[in-house]
Amino acid sequence: MTLFDVKMRYMRDDLEYNYQDSMVVTMKGHIPSSFGNVTALESLDLSSNKLVGEIPMQSTGLKFLEVLNLSQNQLVGPIPHGNQFNTFSNDSYGGNLGLCGFPLPKRSGKDKAHEPPKSVFHGE
Repeated sequence: MTLFDVKMRYMRDDLEYNYQDSMVVTMKGHIPSSFGNVTALESLDLSSNKLVGEIPMQSTGLKFLEVLNLSQNQLVGPIPHGNQFNTFSNDSYGGNLGLCGFPLPKRSGKDKAHEPPKSVFHGE
C-alpha cells in the first residue's frame, strides 16, 4: 500500500470506502513531489500542518484539482504556474509569508527583475 492507497472505515467495520477524489492530510515537513502523481485528485487540503519548503512543481500535474488549501503553513518560494494552479485565489495560500508569485501580491524574484528600478530620490 502506498501513501495514496488510502482506505477509510466509516462507522462500521464491514463498510469500506475509498476516497480517491479528495484528500485532507495531516503531515509535517515538505510536500512530497509524488502528490503530482495523484492525477484524478479534485480537492486537496493541507492547511494548518507544519509544512515547510517550496510547493513542488510536480503539483501542476494535478489537472483535475478544483480546490487547494495550503494555508497556515510555513511554505516559501514561488507558487508553481500552469494548469489548475493558475485558477486558485490568495485564500489557498494564506498564512505562508514566504510564498510569492501569482496570485499573491508579493512577486517572486523573476517578477521583480521585470519591474523598473525605484527612484533614489525620495519626496523630490
